[in-house]
Amino acid sequence: MTPAQKRQVIRELRQQGISLRLALELVKMARATFYRQGRGQPQEARLRERIRELAHAQASFGYRRITALLRRQGWRINPKRVYRLYRQMELQKPVSKKGRRGLKRPVPFEPTEAVAPGQVWAVDFVEDKLVSGRKLGILNVLAIFSRYALDSLVKLDSRCPGGPAPGRAVSALRRAQGTQKGPRAGV
Repeated sequence: MTPAQKRQVIRELRQQGISLRLALELVKMARATFYRQGRGQPQEARLRERIRELAHAQASFGYRRITALLRRQGWRINPKRVYRLYRQMELQKPVSKKGRRGLKRPVPFEPTEAVAPGQVWAVDFVEDKLVSGRKLGILNVLAIFSRYALDSLVKLDSRCPGGPAPGRAVSALRRAQGTQKGPRAGV
């Protein structure tokens, strides 16, 4: 309840014969608040109309920019007040969610199931940092059906981050292909 509404309730209680002290206690209002006269907002209607005009003239403007425009036009206005009025008039636009929303693929990705040994292989790269600060990179070639690690390539180097060199990775794949019948690599 607003203070004005509470004052009205207290006046009605007083007309029914209840003391002011008891009425204030029932409504939970301080005596000073009851007697205090509100300043009123004589320019509230003009301000609302001006905010609406600016918001419709430039749809992309938010309450901050409207506050700046009003101040340039001579209004002595608080941004919080403009925000409150902006929300009350339902001019607030929904916040757009920026960022990546997922990659659009022309064909949905469907993982291949292995039904026989050597049909599907997986390549996994793991990187970790040693206590000495050097990086350790391991490239594993795995057979999905048998869950067997066909080959591993270990790289221990602190100067070049990012895994084994492409040539060494290809040679590891070829070595793995030689040890077990597997998928043909296009390399």
